[in-house]
Amino acid sequence: MAFLTLHEGKLKHNFNRLNERFTARDIQWAVVTKVLCGTRNYLELLLSLQPSQICDSRVSNLRAIKKLNPNIETIYIKPPAKRAV
Repeated sequence: MAFLTLHEGKLKHNFNRLNERFTARDIQWAVVTKVLCGTRNYLELLLSLQPSQICDSRVSNLRAIKKLNPNIETIYIKPPAKRAV
């Protein structure tokens, strides 16, 4: 079984670094939480960084995010089915 280790310090450093670079260039960006699978501990840590938007490809994960922070903007990112293209 695969598992994910999230290093809080590294996550904060990377988030702040990206945010500084994008903000300096007037670029809007969002965090994609697809790999976190709606895991509450990981989402709470991510939300503590105060991103402006969070993207995910599962509606259930977006609902979990909204339960933790109803004010955050969430974006559903799922490609269309092959038959719809």
